[in-house]
Amino acid sequence: MQLATQVNYSLKPEEKEVLDAIEKQLGKTIERITADPEQETSISNLWKIPWVSPDLEFPTYKFPCHYIALNGRIILLSLFNLGLSEIPYEISNLKNLTYLSLKSNNITQLPKTISKLKSLENLILDNNQFTKVPDSIIELPRLQNLYMKNNKISKIPVALTDAWHTRLGDPSYQKSWNIPDYLIFSGNPIEHNSLSKEQEHSTIRPIRPFNPELC
Repeated sequence: MQLATQVNYSLKPEEKEVLDAIEKQLGKTIERITADPEQETSISNLWKIPWVSPDLEFPTYKFPCHYIALNGRIILLSLFNLGLSEIPYEISNLKNLTYLSLKSNNITQLPKTISKLKSLENLILDNNQFTKVPDSIIELPRLQNLYMKNNKISKIPVALTDAWHTRLGDPSYQKSWNIPDYLIFSGNPIEHNSLSKEQEHSTIRPIRPFNPELC
C-alpha cells in the first residue's frame, strides 16, 4: 500500500459546504488524503490504512487535519492536536461519517447534535479533558469502538456498556469497518467500586473478561 497522498476528487456539494464551514471555524485547511485511489470507490480496504487503528500513529507531521471520502462523501475525519476546547457543530451534518478522531485536544464535552451521526462506528477521544462520558455518545446507534484514554473520567455509564453489548450481540448488525470492537478507558481515574457486576465481568477491552486495570 502506498503512503498517504493528497487527492483532488470532487466532494458532493452538500459535503463541500459542511467542510468549508468546519475549516472556517477552525481557521485551518483539512487535507483530503488516501492510501490508494481505488479506495475512493470502495470501503472494503479502508480499515487497512495504517493510522485507522487508534493504537497506531497516523502521519500527523504531514496531515494533522485530514479526511477520507467515499463516492464524494466524507467517511473519516481527523482533527488531531489542535487545542480544541469544543468541536465544530457542523460535524454533525456529515451523515456518512463512520470514523471520527478528535485525539489530543482540550475537549470537555460534545454537542448533543453528535447523536445525529447515525453512521458513526468509531469515535476516538483520547487525550482530552472529559470528566464523564457524554450522554450523546450513548445515543449513537452504530458505535462499535470508543476510545477515551487519558481523560478524567471516574465512572463508566452502565447504559453505555449495555447498549454496546446489545448492539454487538445483534446478528443483524453489520459493521462497515473491519476493526475489533473496543471500549477503551485506560489512563482514567476510574472508581472501581462504581462498576456494576455486569461491567466487572464485561468485555470492555478487547473481547475478553473485563480487567479493571485497563480502565
